[in-house]
Amino acid sequence: MTGPRISHVMIDAQDPESLARFWTELLQTQVSGRFDEGRLAFLAWGERGPAIGIQRVPEPKVSKNRVHVDIEVDDLEEWTRWVRRHGGSRVADH
Repeated sequence: MTGPRISHVMIDAQDPESLARFWTELLQTQVSGRFDEGRLAFLAWGERGPAIGIQRVPEPKVSKNRVHVDIEVDDLEEWTRWVRRHGGSRVADH
């Protein structure tokens, strides 16, 4: 028997389509499927890692997000500018 692995990282959002557009552009991928009348979208990922799902929730975000995605890039400053232009922010460098 093989051990457990992460299959999906799920992100809650009030507007999954908008968030899916941001992530697909940043990660240069596409939405691989939409389910439950648009309440849930999955990003195409292939063998590059766990799938990312974005699901609509009714409540607004009211506290610190306890899930984040670490992204590795060749040019940090270039991608930081891209993220900021598209509504994201730089939190920390590691």
